[in-house]
Amino acid sequence: MKDYYQFLKAVYFLDALPDSDIRRIEAVCRETRFAPGDVIFYEGDVGDLFYIILEGNVEVWKDYGEQRGDRLAICGAGCSFGELALIDDGPRSATVVAGTSLRVLSIQKDDFNRIISGSAAISISIMKSVSNMVRKQTESFVRHLRLGKHRLQRTCTRLSREMEERKTLEARLQQARKMEAIGSLAGGIAHDVNNLLQGIQGNTSLILLETDPDSSEYQRLRNIEQYVEAGGALTRRILRFVKGAGAKVTSVDVNALLSQVADQFGRRKKGLHIRQAYDEDLFSVRANNGEIEQVVRELCTNAWESMPGGGTLTLETRNVIIDEAQALKMPLCPGPHVCISFSDTGHGVDDAIRHRIFDPFFTTKEMGNGSGLGLALVYNIVKNYGGAICLDDRKEEGATFNIYLPGLS
Repeated sequence: MKDYYQFLKAVYFLDALPDSDIRRIEAVCRETRFAPGDVIFYEGDVGDLFYIILEGNVEVWKDYGEQRGDRLAICGAGCSFGELALIDDGPRSATVVAGTSLRVLSIQKDDFNRIISGSAAISISIMKSVSNMVRKQTESFVRHLRLGKHRLQRTCTRLSREMEERKTLEARLQQARKMEAIGSLAGGIAHDVNNLLQGIQGNTSLILLETDPDSSEYQRLRNIEQYVEAGGALTRRILRFVKGAGAKVTSVDVNALLSQVADQFGRRKKGLHIRQAYDEDLFSVRANNGEIEQVVRELCTNAWESMPGGGTLTLETRNVIIDEAQALKMPLCPGPHVCISFSDTGHGVDDAIRHRIFDPFFTTKEMGNGSGLGLALVYNIVKNYGGAICLDDRKEEGATFNIYLPGLS
């Protein structure tokens, strides 16, 4: 029989025992070997042996082999296991598996009960072992709970983010379908109206040729021509909205274009102060100069109309780098962009209509005073160049429209 005295004397929960008690334990020990992966006992088995690890380690599992299984602890040389089932005379509370090549000392249940009943010191030592094991398993369980909590929080955050992204995508899809339907309807009507206007224009021109320029009828006919021209301009705007981009694209100097429009616009509007703050190293953009100018004029006009008593319009430009998170929200492609800001000191935008301001034919003006196509055209032009437009409204402090266009860095 091998001498296990020195090993047992060094075990942490037996090191305070007198030599006689160590020898009593040694006398009932039997060595057993297990290969990696061998199951020493299963959860629910009848407890008949107490173990002390000589060499290697074991894994303690709840619900071993099941998808929900949890590893509670890993025990190495000098640790004990299996004593709880012997003490409370119940089934095994966990499954123990050899994690490596394993050598253990085992003690039969009857021998175990006899030596602890015959020595208070051994009983206390075994309780020390049980306490240590319970503490380790509790710590492991708490770690698993915390890990599970963190995983659950991450999953909830991810699901919440995915739901928000889905809502955003669904809203964009709904908006795109609505714009497509409105565009198709508006395009057909615009073509028909344009044909009618051309007929009116042709007949009016013929009558003008036969009318005395000094007569009152002549001026009335000229007024009809002007109305027809205004109607033609409106149908052209509708058709531009329907067809979208298609004009010649060049490299646009946004700062120069803004400065030019601001100079012209500021001279015509009394009580309007235009403040300009441009990034000198601004990226250029690939677009049609005329369409970007139209965007600028529409937004300047929109700002002016929100300040009937006069005010300040601030035009700003800056370079921005859109990351992936921002790109999902805007929506934009990640990368360099030019941001053009139009800030006014007007009455702002009412919360009730914020979601409709880019809808075609939506206007807050009285009937006959606006087509409701200004911001819709701006939205379409910017979108067709891979850009985005958003409103930053500051209640009673005016509104800021930010336009983002892909930049050439």
